[in-house]
Amino acid sequence: MSEENKSPETRDVEVLSEEAVVKLELNAHYYFRMNQFLFEMFPSKDPQEFLKLLDLVAKNEEETDRRAYHLKTFVSLMTLIEDKAREQGFMKKYKVNLETGEKTLIESPQ
Repeated sequence: MSEENKSPETRDVEVLSEEAVVKLELNAHYYFRMNQFLFEMFPSKDPQEFLKLLDLVAKNEEETDRRAYHLKTFVSLMTLIEDKAREQGFMKKYKVNLETGEKTLIESPQ
């Protein structure tokens, strides 16, 4: 068989429908790992640089910085998870001393 008549290699690929709303269950451990990923994988020179990225996201100006663009994607997912956890009564609330980092539980799920 000549190279000209050779069929191209193909592969079936699944792609999520753009209109889909996916319902899923997610355990807290995975959420905590994602939160850790957020802070470890978005390196910044100092806390002010990270706050600048968050500010771009808050102002819907993330298109001006690729890191802010990807940060918004991740923060949006984290917010969605937190909102669903809150609706289902899974969120704990703490009072945190910003100087010492000490935290006191003030509300816990039933």
